[in-house]
Amino acid sequence: FYLSREGKTDEARNIWKQAFSLGNAVSAIALGVSFKISNNNSEAISWWKKAVDAKAYSAEQYLSDLYKDSLKDYDNAMYWAKRMLQDKVPGADQRIGLLYQLQGNTPLAKQYWAKCGDDGNVSCMSLLGITYYNEKDGPSAVLWAGRAANKGFVPAMNLMTRIYSFLLFDPAEAKKWAQKSSSQGDLEGTFSLGGLTAIVDNDMNRACLLWSQVILKANSLISTNKDQSDTQSWLDKATDQYTKHDCKTVLGN
Repeated sequence: FYLSREGKTDEARNIWKQAFSLGNAVSAIALGVSFKISNNNSEAISWWKKAVDAKAYSAEQYLSDLYKDSLKDYDNAMYWAKRMLQDKVPGADQRIGLLYQLQGNTPLAKQYWAKCGDDGNVSCMSLLGITYYNEKDGPSAVLWAGRAANKGFVPAMNLMTRIYSFLLFDPAEAKKWAQKSSSQGDLEGTFSLGGLTAIVDNDMNRACLLWSQVILKANSLISTNKDQSDTQSWLDKATDQYTKHDCKTVLGN
């Protein structure tokens, strides 16, 4: 791994090949990753299959992901996801559900997510919450998103905020969930709390302060290269609300 990080790819691969020949199955996974980084998918597949044959079953998730994300071959992606389930590799149910959703079979996707959700996987609970939210099934959305949110899963707290804001039309309850998310330092939660504070409490001063917090934190994340994938989006939204409601005047700045 050190040689690979130093850019000495051929040397690293030779060492991994030697290790694999001596019975180290995990080396085949490392080789697959190395070839995937080099966009040599056929070699990556070959080495990951060798890893599986040598009982390094975690290689199955790499195979499933490569077929899904790079090759858009959902049949092979599903084959390896189901091999994960067979070989008890963590995350199989969630992955199978995602693949069924991509294939347009939402009922089967929900079956697999319900199984891993019942097993305590908060991502599966949240995926079910999102699916029911999109289907406009408020009670089911609350059931599953709430289970994940009550386990401290921040994305599910934000989902609960959206469910109560846009599906069940209960801004006071939405504000409670936005507060929980915001207390974890989440940009979406703090942004939503600003809008809901204006609606529920008619407190524009507090709303403007919350939007300003989003702007400051988002700019800090971006300037220190700790940018999250959606940081710019929340920065833009908060800036828009700050300007739209003339927060500079509201806050007396």
